[in-house]
Amino acid sequence: MKRIFLPLWLHILLIFISGLLTSCANHISKPPSSWDVSDKSISEKTCSDISGVYQNRGIEAPDNNSGIDRTKYPKYLSEYFAILRVNGFEHRWITHLKLTPMYQGKFKVVFKQKDKTIATKTMIKMKDFTCTPQGIRMSTSGTSATVYGPEYRSNEKFYYKATDGSLIVKDSHSEAGVFAVIPYGGTTTEFYKFPPFMEKTP
Repeated sequence: MKRIFLPLWLHILLIFISGLLTSCANHISKPPSSWDVSDKSISEKTCSDISGVYQNRGIEAPDNNSGIDRTKYPKYLSEYFAILRVNGFEHRWITHLKLTPMYQGKFKVVFKQKDKTIATKTMIKMKDFTCTPQGIRMSTSGTSATVYGPEYRSNEKFYYKATDGSLIVKDSHSEAGVFAVIPYGGTTTEFYKFPPFMEKTP
């Protein structure tokens, strides 16, 4: 699929269409109460503490409507930080991730296969993420031209700790476009839980 930049007016129009249509074509998942954020005091100034060691294979919220059989096609935490393979390793080969405490607006993501470190990625505030009352926010958006017509897509993810120490990811996808002369759009919000991983002590 060939993608090109669209004029500013068309970009704005697609965002407007998205706002009109997502109210009637969306699914907003609700996580279990046990998945609630543990720290109620987080804000834009005090970033949510998401440091910890977490299982790579996630647990899907019962209310999700992804249409994907997660027993066969699991959601992996590593996918949120590396779309493709990690140094040649498939996501299913990675056992857990370590997120370091934030220091000077940065934190590290360490990809692990049992005791072996596969890769390390540094996340930088304002470049890779922002701080919000809902947790650490990461987002992407853009417009493109397809063979069917213009299209606008956005993805927004929030990361926070649950009361049991698990990492929760709130994952929202929105899209709007025009197929021939027919506009379409919708929003889907899903939740995934990544329980703590118990590393072996030397």
